[in-house]
Amino acid sequence: MLHTLHKDVDLCDAFISSLIELRVRVQETFANTLLYSSEERLARALSSIAQSHKDAQAWPKVTQQELANLIGVTRQRVDVLLKRFRESGGHSWR
Repeated sequence: MLHTLHKDVDLCDAFISSLIELRVRVQETFANTLLYSSEERLARALSSIAQSHKDAQAWPKVTQQELANLIGVTRQRVDVLLKRFRESGGHSWR
């Protein structure tokens, strides 16, 4: 692979660009985890899902465990946060 990267300049540029994009995403995720509360991370995750599926007829099936993995908390914590969200007048996520 190293030999191929040295030979093909365009491939090398694309590979370096993808590494930089990955580094930026990892850095953003790390900063997000450190700076924002679990409620804010859940709100951002739900907003992101809504934005990526705004043209779809229905939301994709997302389990509490998947949301927990996405925001870095336990499934039980996601359950508490979703209950709090529903009680405050938010729509059901299901």
